[in-house]
Amino acid sequence: MDIINQFHKLREYLNLTDSNLKSEELYELQKFEESMKELQNLNSILEKGISEQINRFKALTDSLPGYVAFVNANSLKYEFVNKAFEDSFKIPVDKIVGTHIREVIGEKNYQFALPYIKVVLSGNPVSYENTFNLANGKRWIKVNYVPFFNEDKNVSSIVVLSYDITDTKQAELNLKESESKLKTLNQDKDKFFSIISHDLKNPISTIIGFLKLIQSSYNEINSDEVKTELDLIHQLASEAYSLLDNLLIWSKSQSGNLPFHPQKIKLKLLLSEIFSYFKGNSKAKNIQLTHTIDEDFYLYADYNMLSTILRNLLSNAIKFTEINGKILVIAEKTDTYTQITVSDNGIGFPEDKLKDIWKFPYTISTKGTAEESGHGFGLSLCKDFIDKHGGNIYINNNIDKKGTSINFTVPNTYPELEIIN
Repeated sequence: MDIINQFHKLREYLNLTDSNLKSEELYELQKFEESMKELQNLNSILEKGISEQINRFKALTDSLPGYVAFVNANSLKYEFVNKAFEDSFKIPVDKIVGTHIREVIGEKNYQFALPYIKVVLSGNPVSYENTFNLANGKRWIKVNYVPFFNEDKNVSSIVVLSYDITDTKQAELNLKESESKLKTLNQDKDKFFSIISHDLKNPISTIIGFLKLIQSSYNEINSDEVKTELDLIHQLASEAYSLLDNLLIWSKSQSGNLPFHPQKIKLKLLLSEIFSYFKGNSKAKNIQLTHTIDEDFYLYADYNMLSTILRNLLSNAIKFTEINGKILVIAEKTDTYTQITVSDNGIGFPEDKLKDIWKFPYTISTKGTAEESGHGFGLSLCKDFIDKHGGNIYINNNIDKKGTSINFTVPNTYPELEIIN
């Protein structure tokens, strides 16, 4: 006899008094009570088993690194979320379960997800990537929707498996940015070396031409003409040498083979050496090189880099200063930095070119007042070396008078570096 028939029979028995119960009926009632107890025990076992399975499932989903959720296919309300999902939004589980997904992820993200929700409700898995404003900030999340079918093979729930891909996304963006920078750098270098080769080829070709002319016509030209030609050769050779020197120093700097060792430098002594280097160039244009540096004025900088900076600034000043001009170098010290200024009364620097002067490679070549050639590389090198010192450089065209002033600074101390005294 099944449980339902036993139950109906029990109802009949309950309408009787105990005195009217027959022994057979009492026996049946006892069997029914025993069956009900067994059923109750079985139900208890089933409930315990289901509870254990639920706890295992929850423990499993809570251990996953991603966000797990079940969403009702009809109401689009959450039926289950794991701990990672709860923590990501900082909303308690009981506030999430039973809530429409729009209220949890926000209207913007909900509208973005709607086309994908339609796909999964049609019975097909789908995934997408989007940014979400979570408790720990704006994050890139990859969302996977998987349909869950009932016995009638209809989609009853949406299984949501999501992962934080912010680090991967950032790495992709960094890689794309690096690729773009590398491409630009390669293009710049190709352009740069094209300009350098041109600027080297021209003076060397001219020097060879002058030497051939002197050699073939030596007995026909007088000493003054020879001197004039030799002066031109000297100028061209000096320009080519300066370019090669800058190129060599720059290549060492870019490859990391140029050490940076700031040391105590007597500025007047360094300037005397550099002025002597430009003696021929300045004399050719009768330019007066002066400075106001005291005998005991010291600063801390890398000697080779500072020498390169000053040589390039003075070379530019001589180039753009007219005959009988003046160039002045001054220096002043504050509590934190030393500023050096190279001023001239030349033709000034074109205002429309100032914004691009520090870009690499600077390709605008301007002839000097005596038709000196130039490549614009020196100022880029100066900025690179001043940046290594942690200083600044800027150009000022003198408004009230002709000329340009270039100022640069270097720190007075380098706490993280070994100072050479």
